[in-house]
Amino acid sequence: PAESLKAMLTDDGAKAIKPSNDAEEQIKKMERQLRLKMKSERDKMMKEQQRLLEIQHELDLLEMPMKKDVSLTRDRLEALDREVAAADKDHDQKKKAYEAAKELRDKKREEKMQLADHLRLIIHDNEVRKTQKLEELMTKLGLSEEEKGAVFEGFS
Repeated sequence: PAESLKAMLTDDGAKAIKPSNDAEEQIKKMERQLRLKMKSERDKMMKEQQRLLEIQHELDLLEMPMKKDVSLTRDRLEALDREVAAADKDHDQKKKAYEAAKELRDKKREEKMQLADHLRLIIHDNEVRKTQKLEELMTKLGLSEEEKGAVFEGFS
């Protein structure tokens, strides 16, 4: 064992142990296998990553028209919401104006009917007074009932 230990020492006198050729070959072989396995795993990961990127891209392509449509629809909804609010405000103002105009119209119609009734009453009272005055004047003139009837016949 001392001789083999001596053989393992390097020429420069370092106390490092030099592995045997078989062990060195075994280590290199295991290292190569490990590197191949790592390369194989890395290649698999790269392929899987590429496949996932392609799937993600296809999903993005599928969603792109929907996103655009959703965005346009939301924008249109917001615009319509503002238009509805303005239309509601306009409606409320016009409804108040309509109700005020209707109330004024109804008030004026009522006033007109009252005034027309008053006018009919004035005319009727005036006609009654005229008739009474004419009868009085005809009596003063001494007209008979038949003559009075002939005069008033045209008024009926």
